[in-house]
Amino acid sequence: MNSQAGKRHLTVIAALLAMIGPFSIDTYLPSFPDIEMAFGTDRSALLHSIGVYLIATAASTLVWGPLSDRTGRRVIILLIMSLYAAGSIGCALSSNIETFLAFRVVQGLSASGGFIAGRAMIRDAHDARSAHRAMSQVMLLFALAPAIAPVLGGWLHDHLGWRSVFWFLSVFAGVLAFMGLWTSETLSREKRQSIHLA
Repeated sequence: MNSQAGKRHLTVIAALLAMIGPFSIDTYLPSFPDIEMAFGTDRSALLHSIGVYLIATAASTLVWGPLSDRTGRRVIILLIMSLYAAGSIGCALSSNIETFLAFRVVQGLSASGGFIAGRAMIRDAHDARSAHRAMSQVMLLFALAPAIAPVLGGWLHDHLGWRSVFWFLSVFAGVLAFMGLWTSETLSREKRQSIHLA
């Protein structure tokens, strides 16, 4: 992807993929009291939903990088955004804390892949100098996410209820998957690597 328009598209999608992480944590924070009431649980149990998400994110980071080096970036984006959308829908439909925590794990397993695939796409498409510039743009947009997420989550919660936050996250993932369909593969077959441990 050599055109400037194509590289800008990659920068935008990489930034949006990076925003999945902060959105997954900060968007539903204003809804904690209502989620506790809906599930008949307390704050300490609900806080586990952040812990299990972070553990799943950290563990899956070890998997998505090698997989994207083997299969390409585009297929990983489509896979992880589909998985993330499913996890978000599961959270929205959950009727108890145990189910909610399980689907938060699904969200965590997929969220880390977005950040990894986005950074890898930029590295593939840019030389060293322009990659630094593109990544600075990505990080600038990424830095806005923790500020936007609670405000957006509070607005959704106040107008549509806490479940709407997770419906929004599923739609956001769907939009990113759609953008992924229109993104050219940046990793050529010649540069793909084996995932064999040796």
